[in-house]
Amino acid sequence: MKNMTIGKKLYSTFGMMALLTLAAGGLAIYNIGNLGNSVQQLGGHWVRAAYLTGRTDTLTADLIGFSRAILIRGYMKDSDSARSLHDQYVAGLAQLRQETDELKSITKDPETLDIEQHEILDKLATFSELNDEMYDLVLKGDLQAASAVFANKLVPIGLEIRKSGDKLAELEGKLGSDYSADAVSAVGPARTFSLVMILLSLGIGVVGVYVVRGIAKTLGDSVAELRDGSEQVASAASQVSSSSQSLAQGSSEQAASLEETSASSEEINSMARKNTDNSRRTAQLLSQSIEKVNMANRYLDEMVVSMDEINTSSGKISKIIKVIDEIAFQTNILALNAAVEAARAGEAGMGFAVVADEVRSLAQRSAQAAKDTATLIEDSIAKSSEGKGKVDQVAAAIRTITEESANIKVMVDEVSLGSEEQSRGIEQIGRAIAQMEQVTQTTAANAEESAAAAEELNAQSETLKEIVARLQSMVDSNGGPIPYRGLQVSSQRKKTPIAPRPMAVKPQQPARTFKPQRMSAFDEPVSKVSSKEESFPLEESFRSF
Repeated sequence: MKNMTIGKKLYSTFGMMALLTLAAGGLAIYNIGNLGNSVQQLGGHWVRAAYLTGRTDTLTADLIGFSRAILIRGYMKDSDSARSLHDQYVAGLAQLRQETDELKSITKDPETLDIEQHEILDKLATFSELNDEMYDLVLKGDLQAASAVFANKLVPIGLEIRKSGDKLAELEGKLGSDYSADAVSAVGPARTFSLVMILLSLGIGVVGVYVVRGIAKTLGDSVAELRDGSEQVASAASQVSSSSQSLAQGSSEQAASLEETSASSEEINSMARKNTDNSRRTAQLLSQSIEKVNMANRYLDEMVVSMDEINTSSGKISKIIKVIDEIAFQTNILALNAAVEAARAGEAGMGFAVVADEVRSLAQRSAQAAKDTATLIEDSIAKSSEGKGKVDQVAAAIRTITEESANIKVMVDEVSLGSEEQSRGIEQIGRAIAQMEQVTQTTAANAEESAAAAEELNAQSETLKEIVARLQSMVDSNGGPIPYRGLQVSSQRKKTPIAPRPMAVKPQQPARTFKPQRMSAFDEPVSKVSSKEESFPLEESFRSF
């Protein structure tokens, strides 16, 4: 094996490993197939059968419950609920029969379970007939007979169905044990063969260790030289890391600013809409208030005119009452004089005396009526004065409404001022977006610096290719070693500062609401190669960074 090349050693070692892997894989596939069939029987059939067996007991209990509920509804004289429960009972019975048929189709040994299943189906038929009999009795109102059917016939049949279900569950448990035994028997040969393959793999692994140690000793010196070159690559990688971190930080700040700006924009837009609505509603309220003020003024003017007319009429009535009072007074005096003259006349004046008394009585009644009317007129005048005071209060209220209308006008002006403030806020948002655009340009400049640093890394990789060629000559037995010229790394090369390229300024775009997402490459700091024991693999392209 000492005369074999590295390639032949590796091909031989990995070839034996591949053969062992193929053999182990083939037998594993075979054993997994057998085990899968057993597991399928256990998991796909037996588990479903056990579930259906349990459902037999549950559905039977539900059917008994439905029958009991139908009987109770009969006692409650609730025929509609009894019909609804009977419909639910029919649906549950159909489901129980369906699941019993499914259980019969998936069992491993249907002949063993056929007797119990047929017994359950026969008892279900009897149970259904008894329930129909009880339901008919409930509808007819013979509740005592229905109770007897339920207690003496229906419940015992239901209990027998549940006992048959328990026997069926016991048989299904035995079938599950058979499936488990089949699965265990399929695992034994696979375990034995796996142990054999593990021992063979360990033996070949020991051989591979010796082969790898020889290859490692051969490549050790060249790898040491690669470490020297990797230090220069690490220096350039440090620049890439710094620029990348700056780029990530700028991107994070930009994303946060965009998110805040978006939230502010939404808030300002909401405030603008509210201010617009408030202005519109305030204007409507102001118009309505002005109309009501004008209407109140008209009513007030009419009320003042009416009050003046009432006062004028009251004065006229008062004068008329005084005239009536004077007339009554004069009439009373004339009646007294007439009575005196009638007394002087004697019997000849008896009739005239009677008339004089009637006239005097009328005069007194007129005087009393004038006095009562004067009292009413005074009361009316007092109430008119009170009404005048209320009119003054109404006038004061109208003036208050007018002042409130002026206040509403002030509120409208304040709303207008608030709209102007919002406009200024939108301008601030525009400036913030411009600042974010500057951050974007800075981020792009950092990206340019990263690209320049990557070009420097590419130049370093050209130097490392010479050492890779020497390794290739050691691997290839037909070629001779390439003479070593020493490392031509960038320590001999003059280092020039990296200047960012000019960028075209993009026009400002409206802010959009989005969730900032960071690239996973910037979630952790870039690791740096700081010791000679670490290597830095490179490709011809710097995109892997």
